[in-house]
Amino acid sequence: MRTPRRLSFVAIVLAIAVPVVAQPAYTPTPYGAQPYAAPSSAAPSSAAPSSAGPPYAAPPYASDFVATIPNEPAPDAPDARVAAAEAEQVRLQAEVDALAEQRAQSEVSLRARARALYRLRRSGMLPVAGGFDAMLGHLSRVERLERMVTRDVRSVRFLRQREESLRAELELSDGRIAEARREAEAERARAAEQAQMAASFAMAFDPRTLPALPVAPLPPLGHPSLGHGTFRVHGAEPTSGFAALRGRLPLPVRGGGAMREASREDGRGVELLSPAGSGVVAVADGRVAFAGRHGALGLTVVLDHGDGHYTLYSGLAQTAPAVGEWVGQGARLGTLGGEPLYFEVRQGTRSADTRAWIGL
Repeated sequence: MRTPRRLSFVAIVLAIAVPVVAQPAYTPTPYGAQPYAAPSSAAPSSAAPSSAGPPYAAPPYASDFVATIPNEPAPDAPDARVAAAEAEQVRLQAEVDALAEQRAQSEVSLRARARALYRLRRSGMLPVAGGFDAMLGHLSRVERLERMVTRDVRSVRFLRQREESLRAELELSDGRIAEARREAEAERARAAEQAQMAASFAMAFDPRTLPALPVAPLPPLGHPSLGHGTFRVHGAEPTSGFAALRGRLPLPVRGGGAMREASREDGRGVELLSPAGSGVVAVADGRVAFAGRHGALGLTVVLDHGDGHYTLYSGLAQTAPAVGEWVGQGARLGTLGGEPLYFEVRQGTRSADTRAWIGL
């Protein structure tokens, strides 16, 4: 006789659950949106009879699991993005754990009420012997239990789907954390590279960082090595050293181009407007003291010509020589990519009168 009772109990639960399951499919809440609200039900708030188990209390869905969206960190705060992604993962895990506990409690309540409903239905019209009022009370208890079981079925189904949705979101959070960490590491690497470049640029103008450079004697006027754009000033003719080239430096761009005064950072020089692809050459013998990107200068080459004299070439699209490499006058330093070439002559760390060195 036990088997028919079990079958009847299962039939009761299925008869109530099937209309609920036939409802439209649950759509997961989009990431960052309000997680969920309590399922609506027309069930009364009155408690079930003692035979139906403990009094029913609606689960505090919205009050316990209201999502909080963290503020988006600034684009220049990679570590803040990592911290925000990790905090979001912790929040999701806490909500998943709470939902699992809530679902387990709801399933226990569902089983207890379903058993109570089964017992009441098995009793049939037994209370009719107690009169019409007793029969009405019995039918009212059965109807109330049916509504409560229906509500429990909906709650369990809703909590299970929400839990599955959050677990999927939790799996995606691992990828977001890994991506944020990669971005943070790349940002730190870029910052370290920029700091190293800034230090290298500052050291390029320190004569102690490279040994003294030999300087070839000044070529005679009209020599081909002086190239296009060489000027000559009147007065005593120097014989050697970079200082002897004052007023007769060749232009650093092959083919020449329009020229105008310009400034970069704390120095003043000239800009040469030449087509993209134009070659940039050394105006005198020297050693490459710096080659790389530096702040507003962009891709830059600094040549050390000895005796504290330097020439600076910035705005390049690409560079040819390496730091420490010796280059001769007219050697290719790089090419332009459409931006003007900024050229500057320095005495130590101070900007010299570049136009006077060219002879203008």
